[in-house]
Amino acid sequence: MTTVPLTDPITVEITPLPRAALDELYHFLQYLQFKYGADLEPTLEAIEDEIDDFDADVALQESGDISLSRLKQELGLLR
Repeated sequence: MTTVPLTDPITVEITPLPRAALDELYHFLQYLQFKYGADLEPTLEAIEDEIDDFDADVALQESGDISLSRLKQELGLLR
């Protein structure tokens, strides 16, 4: 069995990203976590918080009501 040497923990400062970039970064970190067994859960949770804040801001800017059937359709629950 081959062991891979571990590095010291690193911190990376990331400039503000658009929502699509946050999604890509999130999925890439999930891939690294899966492939290498790295504990990236705190980082993933931080990105989830950023995504939630982004989604909340977008939702607050939307005007009007949305019907339940339209919401289900947007969530992919209806065809």
